Amino acid sequence: MTKNIFVLNRNINDANSAFNTTQIITGSPSDVGVGRSVACINDRTVAINVFDVLNRSWSRPEVRIYDFYSGIGIRLFIFPNQQQTLPMRRSPLFLNIIYWPGQSSVLTDQSRMFAIRSAPPGFYSNITEDRSFSITISDQSYCLYGTFKNDFSAGPCFICPPQAKNSGNRPSNHCESCSSDVFCPMGSIDDTVTLNLYPSYTQTFPYRDTPDTSNYDNLLCCNHFCRMVGYDIDKKIGSDQIKHRHRMAKGCLKRIYIINEGEQWVDGLFSPSIIVAFVFAFWFAVQYVKLYPIEASSEFSSKCDSDLHNSLFDNAFQLPLPDSSGKLWPIFNMLRQQPITRTFDLVKIKADCPNISFKQNHAGARYIHISMSNCIIQPDNINQSVSVVLPQHEMALQMNVSGPYFIGACRLYLRGPGHKNNNSRLQTLHACQLFWTRNQTLSRSASLSVLWIKAVNQSKLLTIGELTQFDG
Repeated sequence: MTKNIFVLNRNINDANSAFNTTQIITGSPSDVGVGRSVACINDRTVAINVFDVLNRSWSRPEVRIYDFYSGIGIRLFIFPNQQQTLPMRRSPLFLNIIYWPGQSSVLTDQSRMFAIRSAPPGFYSNITEDRSFSITISDQSYCLYGTFKNDFSAGPCFICPPQAKNSGNRPSNHCESCSSDVFCPMGSIDDTVTLNLYPSYTQTFPYRDTPDTSNYDNLLCCNHFCRMVGYDIDKKIGSDQIKHRHRMAKGCLKRIYIINEGEQWVDGLFSPSIIVAFVFAFWFAVQYVKLYPIEASSEFSSKCDSDLHNSLFDNAFQLPLPDSSGKLWPIFNMLRQQPITRTFDLVKIKADCPNISFKQNHAGARYIHISMSNCIIQPDNINQSVSVVLPQHEMALQMNVSGPYFIGACRLYLRGPGHKNNNSRLQTLHACQLFWTRNQTLSRSASLSVLWIKAVNQSKLLTIGELTQFDG
């Protein structure tokens, strides 16, 4: 059922004037007790009490402040909020709202009353815990980092728009402009950070395709021909030297022969050609064998074909089935047992390490706290890197940042050490991804799913009896 609140306006100086409906404010059907208490703050602002708001973790009741002259009933802010929290262990119920100039009071069902005094521009009304009295009176504090306030009211400071900043620690009734070439989202503290400092990269192992020509005879002939035609003739030698060397070459070739008796010097060309062919074939065979397996080979040392490789490739998507003896390949156990460290690079945040915590959520059970393995505050004092070692790969990890802080961007960094066990080798995990939205800040509750895919490469060796190599 829709809940409507009618704001009526009447000229008190005219006794004959009638009430006019200025604005209709609509409440959510899931809200309970909308408008049980209403207070007019000034000629255009009204405070409306909501008895119970579902799906709220910090406070179920709230007071909504509306500007009913905006034409659509814009909600300016709510109380309590990120900056103005309730110092109570158990969430109370708001029974009544009372307003008089410069101060608003909220009466709760726990015999407590909050007197919220209006704060000047650059300050917000801060509510601190005081259990000695049944009345808690607010104090005023500087606007937080990345916020500002330009009016005299009891509300919180508002977040700086994109391309604007506030370094805090002083009254701020406006936000300063940022440089145009830096990362400056909503709620920025300064303009010294660029996203180039936080690149994203994916760990890849580029395997080549099966070569077009895999016949060994064709490869040998092609590389031999390339070697023969690859030599250049030195054109700087004079004509007399050419004639002299020509006579010496004819004499040598007549004496170097294998096939005929050596009557002609041309016969001598066949003998060194055969020797060169045998030497090259032997050299090429040695180099070609060294190209297998591809994981342990280097580039082919030839100017003719530097991309030559001695491998045939195939791929398949299959379950980690056991071998013929009923046992799983050891590489699968190595992948499952690889310790994974998850690091969060928090960009544009002013929170300290004690304000950040981790926990593991279990469905239908209580969560488990997880200790941070590392927390580093960068020298600029506005970026942090927090790390946690995952107790298991498949889990629900939750990171909590307590306090009124904004996060401009977050980079997720996954890493795991490599390991070699006989014929199985586990590769080092090393990948990261930056998450951010242009001109915005991260939402209060952001979720991210990480999918693990085990990729295994199987290399069968050339020698009979040797173990198959596995890379994961």
